[in-house]
Amino acid sequence: MRWLVCAVPLMLAGCGGGDEDAWATRGAPVPVANEPAPSRSPGFSVVGMGELRLALEGRVAAAAGVARPVKSECDTTVALPSFTCRVTFLDEVVAYRVTTKPRGTGSFEWRAQADTMVATRAGIQAALWRKYSPRATAIRCETLPERQRVAPKTVLPQRCYFKPTLRDRAFGRDSGNGARTVAVKITIYDGSIGLAEQTQ
Repeated sequence: MRWLVCAVPLMLAGCGGGDEDAWATRGAPVPVANEPAPSRSPGFSVVGMGELRLALEGRVAAAAGVARPVKSECDTTVALPSFTCRVTFLDEVVAYRVTTKPRGTGSFEWRAQADTMVATRAGIQAALWRKYSPRATAIRCETLPERQRVAPKTVLPQRCYFKPTLRDRAFGRDSGNGARTVAVKITIYDGSIGLAEQTQ
């Protein structure tokens, strides 16, 4: 027969086999991130090449997660059926293969495929703070490179973690997670940073 003894101070964290918080000390504390979120870029219908370039610049900055100076150039000054544009961000060049479809009066629909994205430690940490700080008592990350180039839809090998507040509806004391530390999987998309929670 197995006996389980709980001390009173431990009752808040739960009492029982399997309630250990095995991820509580993983990673290092993440400093408070005051990075503003990059502005949203125009959608898939734009007027003129200037708006198209602005949209591509916005996608690269959003994937990096930080607002920094950015510039771009395209192989053409008019919307051809297919062409290449290059966005320079943090001294890294992201090449897009762009296809367009005219809509009249100078506007056109467009699609673009990037060769790589630029991921940044500052941008990932800022995204974590924006999403989890209202519901966490601690945020930690494994060592992230300051900057790296990755293919779109890359899942980074590093994980980050947050300790939920006891009252958090999804992961707090009264949830199936029992307020244990939650891991966060990081995916770099063309135009965003994806954060997905994983429980113990």
